[in-house]
Amino acid sequence: TSLTRLRLERNGLSNLPDSLGTLIRLADLRCGSNRLKSLPVEVSALHATMTVLDLSKNKFKEVPHAIASLSRLQTLNLNCNFLEELPFWLGKSLPLLKRLLLKDNDLQSLPCSLGLSTCLSVLDLEDNPGIMCPPPCLLSKLSSANPAVGSGDSRHKGTNDYTDYLCGLLKYLRALFKSCQADSSKFETVDLSVLSGEKVNTGSKSSVDEEAKAEDLVSSTSNVLPQMPLIDDCGAISKSVNSVDYVRHLILNGQEKFTSFPKSIEALNSLQSISACSCNIMSLEEVNWAMLTSLQTMALDSNPRLAELLPIFSNSSLQHISVTCTAIESLPPAICLLPLLSLNVEGCKQLKCPPPEIVRRGLSAIMIFQAALHAGSRGGIVDLRASKLSTLPPSAVMFGNKCIGLNLSRNIMRSLPSTQCDWSSLTSCQSLDLSGNRLLRLPDGITDLTSLTLLNIEDNLLNLLPRLGSLLHLRMLSLAHNSLSSASSFTKEYLEIKSLHRLVLDGNNLGEFPPILSATTNLHILSAKDCNLSIVPRTLPKTLPALRELALSDNSISTFELDWFDDDSDWQHSLGHLRLDGNKITTLPAAIAALSGLSVLWLQGNPLPSVPAEIGYLTTLRQLRLGGGAGGSIPPEILSGGSSESSAG
Repeated sequence: TSLTRLRLERNGLSNLPDSLGTLIRLADLRCGSNRLKSLPVEVSALHATMTVLDLSKNKFKEVPHAIASLSRLQTLNLNCNFLEELPFWLGKSLPLLKRLLLKDNDLQSLPCSLGLSTCLSVLDLEDNPGIMCPPPCLLSKLSSANPAVGSGDSRHKGTNDYTDYLCGLLKYLRALFKSCQADSSKFETVDLSVLSGEKVNTGSKSSVDEEAKAEDLVSSTSNVLPQMPLIDDCGAISKSVNSVDYVRHLILNGQEKFTSFPKSIEALNSLQSISACSCNIMSLEEVNWAMLTSLQTMALDSNPRLAELLPIFSNSSLQHISVTCTAIESLPPAICLLPLLSLNVEGCKQLKCPPPEIVRRGLSAIMIFQAALHAGSRGGIVDLRASKLSTLPPSAVMFGNKCIGLNLSRNIMRSLPSTQCDWSSLTSCQSLDLSGNRLLRLPDGITDLTSLTLLNIEDNLLNLLPRLGSLLHLRMLSLAHNSLSSASSFTKEYLEIKSLHRLVLDGNNLGEFPPILSATTNLHILSAKDCNLSIVPRTLPKTLPALRELALSDNSISTFELDWFDDDSDWQHSLGHLRLDGNKITTLPAAIAALSGLSVLWLQGNPLPSVPAEIGYLTTLRQLRLGGGAGGSIPPEILSGGSSESSAG
């Protein structure tokens, strides 16, 4: 009888002897890895001494009632059994319980009375995938903050997080427990959720047994709601509830007949939280949600017909929103204006905006994304650069005449919507930046953006262009660093844009000047650096008479056609910048002096033995670069011509 510790693990036991109750000093009993299905009632005689009880890896389908008498129990290990539910007395009869281990069972819910276990510091619920109350998101946080993971500072932080989440979980259960003890004279929590298939009698004692109510209470809310409350059998909120202005928490969970909130709910001025999960809500439009100025939390999980959330965002006080497993397709851009602390959209399979890659990154990424859309909806630029987008979000093109710019640069998109209806709404868009993606081609629908003045498609994988001739207002087009070639990527009808002023072709393996240039007679700036060019067409001045800047750096050009410098050349006065650095030019004709409008001339990086002294007649020249092999010295005639920046390397 003086025995204080008894270990009976791995003995294949099916029963324990009744005489176990005579060990009146026994404090630690370990019976793990046996075949036990029950405990003898005599175990209750150990209530004064028993502190540790290990029944793990047995065949228990329910928690033995004899344990309810062990009021000094601090550790209860029921890991690896077949438990489907826990008794209501578990939280009330074991006030000193610190460690409750329930790993690898078949639990469906936790009794709300467990919230009364104020000493509980460890609760292991891993491998119980069927638990729906408390909601899975609370349990996953508890699991992820397991203090056993990590070391050093990170382990200490994990311990703090675990404690916080466990406190939140117990608070949630305690709130449910209190909602079952509502005072019939005055109540802050109105709970009209489904309990054991019975209708709850609001404001008075329920006909359902109080203990059964607590065990069967099902709430699928996905946030820690303090004391939550919600309907009659016709799907309407009781008039007596609507008349009570001190109601703070309203719960309507499980009401299949509840399809929409009545306008009378606006009278609940003190309402702080609403939980209407697992109902049949289809619309939120009947209520002016801005009237509920104290509302902070809304849980609308598992309403499969709920597709639109816009009405609730008129309420500027919302901090917690949970709409898991609903039919919503997009979140309103105005969500970025709310002081949200949590947002749960898990299981919303039809949600396209924000796209999954944004949702996975959490609330902060969602709010930044929605803020960009909100700016576009108010007549600004939708800036979604570097958002790791793989597809074009539908909401990015839904603003129609309000959006004047769309920046989708530095994402990971490989393709864009192909149908014209996907683009036709952006009729007022003036700027489109698609640079830094992985696009193989542009859809024909992009030609519907008839207001475009700037189109940036550089740093992609394009090898073919759509017919851009309908973009009559396009002034700047950048096609740099793609896979375009002169022969296969360009034809006249593809780029017959007479309004085009600037064209950038850098970094494409062109091999020759594309013939489409003859259709861009108003071009002012042409950049074709590093394009594997060896010959410059002698007719280029006639083709591009308005050209002011020509950049042909880093090619294989070796000679010039003299037509460039004829007296009747269109470039004599218009061409101001000529960049020929990094080529193979060996001779610079003296006739270059005919380009009287030149202000910038780059020749560095060419095997030029000398430069003609006639350059000195270019009185407007302000920048001359000859370094890297271009000319051994600067002739004094050039210096006397007045160039403000000259370098000979």
